[in-house]
Amino acid sequence: MSYFDCYLVPSPTAKLDAYKLFSQRMAKVYREYGALRVIDCILDPEATPRRS
Repeated sequence: MSYFDCYLVPSPTAKLDAYKLFSQRMAKVYREYGALRVIDCILDPEATPRRS
């Protein structure tokens, strides 16, 4: 059975490095429990909005 999990985690820009370290540690745990892939996406607040 295939599935995916998605999490939204608000993080202040000033603490982005701490979040990245946390995310790397958690990715190892997720893989130990069977995750095939872990992807982080970070919103760029300065980016120009685009329409799809």
